Amino acid sequence: MLGQRTLLRFPYLTLQAGEPVHHLLSRNEVKTMSAVTVYLPEITDVERFVNIMSRFPFEATLVVGSYSVDAKSIMGIFTLDREQPLRLEVATTDETSLHALAEALGTYLCNPVH
Repeated sequence: MLGQRTLLRFPYLTLQAGEPVHHLLSRNEVKTMSAVTVYLPEITDVERFVNIMSRFPFEATLVVGSYSVDAKSIMGIFTLDREQPLRLEVATTDETSLHALAEALGTYLCNPVH
């Protein structure tokens, strides 16, 4: 049963709020990652987030409402309404990259956008 505070949504499993990322990683069940919800309210959050995303070779998009931008673009992110959570969509099925992304995003993860 899914709780109200889902952090990561995977096609076949879910990481609940308060559950450490290493629990997800130790399950060794990750197949693909479709989307994660992140919160970037401060300018420094955006800078750090872009630095994290730039380390990954796959395409990533931030979506809020009907707007979407490249998740590796500082200027693009600043055009979004960052007062609310943003949906990060990634285009990869590489398990190693997904594990690394989940670890790197740690503090920026939040509840999903409904």
